[in-house]
Amino acid sequence: MSRFMIELDHEAETYACAQAVQVFLATGSHYLTKADWGCLDGVHTAWLVVEADTREQARSIVPPAFRARARVTALNAFGMEEIEEILSWHGPGAGRRKDGVNQPTVTAPPHPGQRQDSSPRPFGTSEVEGLTRSRFGTASDRTGRPR
Repeated sequence: MSRFMIELDHEAETYACAQAVQVFLATGSHYLTKADWGCLDGVHTAWLVVEADTREQARSIVPPAFRARARVTALNAFGMEEIEEILSWHGPGAGRRKDGVNQPTVTAPPHPGQRQDSSPRPFGTSEVEGLTRSRFGTASDRTGRPR
């Protein structure tokens, strides 16, 4: 299972805010009754962290009246080794390992409808049918929006 953060903005007026909270609490759902709210700090948003197999399954936890407005984000964690590897590819001296050996450059195929160029693809990604999937398990289309 994957972890997802669900963010749900709602109207800032007091009555609409109270209605949103009431709908969540009335469901009796463990996830919804444990939502965190920013209302008392002027941020009219609910946040939930849930475990689900898919983004769609995570979205289905949200009450139907709020689903279309919910923002569902797949969460990941990084370890120090992964970050050091990423920084070695993208920071000063990028493309060189610590032992001074040049790293191979991977060239991505062009997206459909785009001209072909020889720019290297970001480290840790692969492309399949117009989607870019990072080694960290997230996928995005050409616009950078998650899939």
